[in-house]
Amino acid sequence: MSEHLMKVAVPLKARVYHKTASNMFSYMKKKGTYFYRFIDHEYEKKSFKWTQRGPGISGKIKFFLMIANNLSLIGHFFEAIKLIKKSGKLFWLLHSFYVFFITVEYGLITLFKIKNFFRYQRK
Repeated sequence: MSEHLMKVAVPLKARVYHKTASNMFSYMKKKGTYFYRFIDHEYEKKSFKWTQRGPGISGKIKFFLMIANNLSLIGHFFEAIKLIKKSGKLFWLLHSFYVFFITVEYGLITLFKIKNFFRYQRK
């Protein structure tokens, strides 16, 4: 909207209803559906590249380092420990696993739609 210089109004008492996943399978299905739609056709509407973490080759290197970190479980485990200390909520222990499984799921969907992935990279 900002690219088209549109004015935006924000309602004072806005409400958002968001259906949350009740278990890991439904969560993964929801994330997989979102990403599949994105890689299948919505990437044509986006003005950003999801494989970039900054400009140039350094952005691509950062992206692949992020993938390696997601698949290692270690970095996010320490992040989870910090969040447990801060919030007192043990559910943060699941964070590393969710990040790992989502990264694997996105990778598999990307391989399944590899033609779209490369088409997207050229734009």
